[in-house]
Amino acid sequence: MYTFAAPASGNEDFASDLDNKITDAWHYANNNDIVPKFPVSSAILALAFLFIPSPSAGEITFTYKGLTISLREGLVILSGIFELGAYQQESNNYIPFTNPLDANYANNTMQDWFSQAAAQHAMNVYANYLDVTLTAKLDKESSIL
Repeated sequence: MYTFAAPASGNEDFASDLDNKITDAWHYANNNDIVPKFPVSSAILALAFLFIPSPSAGEITFTYKGLTISLREGLVILSGIFELGAYQQESNNYIPFTNPLDANYANNTMQDWFSQAAAQHAMNVYANYLDVTLTAKLDKESSIL
């Protein structure tokens, strides 16, 4: 079994059971990809400090129904919620790697934060890490290969 950018499959017991039943499994995760961090509480907490260009750039905030909250505060709250599930990634052949941040999304804005997240989760990031050449081009209208 091979997984790429997969979120955690379950809690400690489930992950351990999966490791014991499928010993020939390989899990690849880009450290800058937010998807494999879900729903692991400690990994979500680390997201609060990912993709920040500089401390002087200020915090990303959003407002909902008159309440303004920073992205960092939102992620801290989300981390606390997921703490109850005790999710974790499998441990057999779990291979983290780091893809460089995309310089096109370096501004400290919500748009660039999510654009950076999308760029880090892209199929070509994982293909490049494995030295695989993608031959098909993405059809932008249908979003399929």
